[in-house]
Amino acid sequence: MSRSGVDLCDDIRRSILHIRNYLEDYTVGKALPVVYMFDFKTQDAVIYRLMIIGEAGGDLIERHSPAVAKCSTADYDLESALKQAARMRDLLIHHHWTVDADVIRQTAEGDLSRLRVAIEALKKDL
Repeated sequence: MSRSGVDLCDDIRRSILHIRNYLEDYTVGKALPVVYMFDFKTQDAVIYRLMIIGEAGGDLIERHSPAVAKCSTADYDLESALKQAARMRDLLIHHHWTVDADVIRQTAEGDLSRLRVAIEALKKDL
């Protein structure tokens, strides 16, 4: 069953919030400590949510490309961010043995807040 653009935006927004919740036990406005790299349950939860973001992002680009492009700004290129998320999803699924915990950590620490704001704007245009 095909999901609507609004549903896909909600999937991304919800996954970002889950990632933030998973990681708040490790950090309060600081970088993730090394101990995170050894907590496999949290890593798996973050990876799962990154896969959802990538899958939903790829679907948004495929089915709602004009709206995605419209929500891209000089400060934040939503289309590029979603393409990068889709590539990461492919890596996590099809090349799982190459996944580096530090790359996952860096992604989780990255600017998911900007992605969330852009997704909320996109949702209003769909």
